[in-house]
Amino acid sequence: MDMKELSDLIATRNYVLLAIDNFSIDKETSRYMSDLRVILDKKIIDLLKGDEFKSYVGYEKLAEVKREMAETNNEVFQKARQKLNTERGFK
Repeated sequence: MDMKELSDLIATRNYVLLAIDNFSIDKETSRYMSDLRVILDKKIIDLLKGDEFKSYVGYEKLAEVKREMAETNNEVFQKARQKLNTERGFK
């Protein structure tokens, strides 16, 4: 996947957001930029939801990744809970 296109769109969107809040830009241009933000959002979302990006990030492994993350989080929380209980004098 060509990440440059996505990166460029995100950078452009960030500039547009700054321009919308820039008080030195006239109201008409600011409204145009606000409309442009919606178009850029749609374009970015379409790319992120597209098959090419899903393949790039390994989206087909989502269930496996969620399970691994849950297991990791459980281990971290169990260790933190044990440490806290030890510090408090519990078994």
